[in-house]
Amino acid sequence: MTPLASFSVDKFDSVAMSTFAGAAVAARFKECFVTGSKTSPEDAKAIEKALFDWCSSRGCINYAHWCALAARCIWCVCVVVVVVSL
Repeated sequence: MTPLASFSVDKFDSVAMSTFAGAAVAARFKECFVTGSKTSPEDAKAIEKALFDWCSSRGCINYAHWCALAARCIWCVCVVVVVVSL
């Protein structure tokens, strides 16, 4: 597989969020996105843990992320340094 063919194959989307953070957290996050309300600190922590678990399940051994306030919603932005043990 070429690098471009594998681009964006693994992505933390709504399905991954539901799987790793739970359907209730994913539904509340989607509601915040739609209404513009803020994500609760508890849900933000659950999403943070879900991102970490999701990355770890794909072989990442280094991981970094930060949460930043967007216009009306807390967005968790994930920057993943993919260092896979071979």
